[in-house]
Amino acid sequence: MEVEAEDPIWMSVSEILAELLWKKRIWPSTIINDQQTRIYWSFDPKKDSRVHSLLTWIGAMGHALATLGVHKFLETGERGALMANATYRHPDYQDEPCFDWVTFEDVVDTHDKILQESMAFYSPENQVLVFIFLLSESGNSMAIWRRKLDTPLHVHNQWHIDLEKTARILSKIKYVITVDLYV
Repeated sequence: MEVEAEDPIWMSVSEILAELLWKKRIWPSTIINDQQTRIYWSFDPKKDSRVHSLLTWIGAMGHALATLGVHKFLETGERGALMANATYRHPDYQDEPCFDWVTFEDVVDTHDKILQESMAFYSPENQVLVFIFLLSESGNSMAIWRRKLDTPLHVHNQWHIDLEKTARILSKIKYVITVDLYV
């Protein structure tokens, strides 16, 4: 089956973020005052069954997701988060959501303070961030929900040297939070 690249249902999270940034549909850095209304953080997740079921799934699968996040952190050596589109499921695995590893650099151009600060200042050796997003029907805005998962003790114990080494390297990096100034 051939998939159209422009069809958001088949795009990965990274592709959606890149597409939205390229089109400046979600976070136009050139349009002051507009970004503030593009990403919403306070929607009730129970109002959309897809979001609610995904958050429930994340709660049930927290240890496995945290383990995946630790592996992605060690693999990339970068601060990041697991991110999922609430509307997307892989065609071959309809019962399970898909997650992408999105790094701090991937979200800088969002100009969203909460998203950037979440990634810049969490403790990657002890926690894994998970973001769930839901695009509006127009594609001009999105709602985001955040969960912080503790790294399972057995995973931390198994990888503690690598986790601490990578975290120490990252602690020397100065993360610059880029936000639009509102006039």
